[in-house]
Amino acid sequence: MAVRHILVHIKANEPWSAHVDYAIGTAIGFKARLRGFVTFSEVVVMRSLTHSADSAVEEQQTRDSVVAAELRKRFEAATAAAGLASGFVTGEGAASELVAWAARMHDLTIVEQHDPRRDELGYDAAEEAALSAGRPVLILPRIGRFTPLPEHILLAWNGSQQSAAALHGALPFIGKAKKVTVCMGEERGRLRSSARAPAITIR
Repeated sequence: MAVRHILVHIKANEPWSAHVDYAIGTAIGFKARLRGFVTFSEVVVMRSLTHSADSAVEEQQTRDSVVAAELRKRFEAATAAAGLASGFVTGEGAASELVAWAARMHDLTIVEQHDPRRDELGYDAAEEAALSAGRPVLILPRIGRFTPLPEHILLAWNGSQQSAAALHGALPFIGKAKKVTVCMGEERGRLRSSARAPAITIR
């Protein structure tokens, strides 16, 4: 599996985040194209309320456009400085729905972990994308410093469909790592008791 197109979700409620720098570093490592994606949910909520005036919706769209323009400017400057091919798009709606949908059209999606101090109530883009995108999703913790292409990878394995999918999605990172440690968990999805399987393991 080659990583050629990477999506990074950029939160509209913060001017920048370390996970965007991480996405840039990852795109450099894979020589991939990076697309920034900003979502705005408030205007959709306003449209759904029958008492919201058209003028109020238009004012919100104007505010969102200003935020998007600033984020686009910074994103394009950062990717240009890194020598990356990039794109930038915006969407209106819940981030959890839009990011999972957009992730299906990319080789890898990078999302920042939920921050209860800053994110709106119910924000779960990272969790929803990881569970329903059907494509590799990398969730970057909001605290800490991380290397875009780590030299040592920890792989969790329990024989399940989910761990197999995670392993396959991580193959590009594993291929660039110097060391991989396999953490064996309680086996799931065992064969029927009458089946006789050969001695095959993940190692």
